[in-house]
Amino acid sequence: MNDQNIKILALIADYLDKYPGQRFGQVLFNLDIIEFADKTDPSRNLRDIYNDSNKEIIDRIKSTISKIEDDSTS
Repeated sequence: MNDQNIKILALIADYLDKYPGQRFGQVLFNLDIIEFADKTDPSRNLRDIYNDSNKEIIDRIKSTISKIEDDSTS
């Protein structure tokens, strides 16, 4: 397993430690690992993340966690 995969799993594990009541599928959506193509689109099609690099996913997770933490401190 490469270092970026390990980092993704560590970020998910840390998030689950903070929010243990969430199901794994919820975590994938809540951290924007899997997301809707257009969040305003009523058909709710999933965006194809096949070509997303691990770095893009890591950056998206970190950004989302930062937003969550900012919201919880306000």
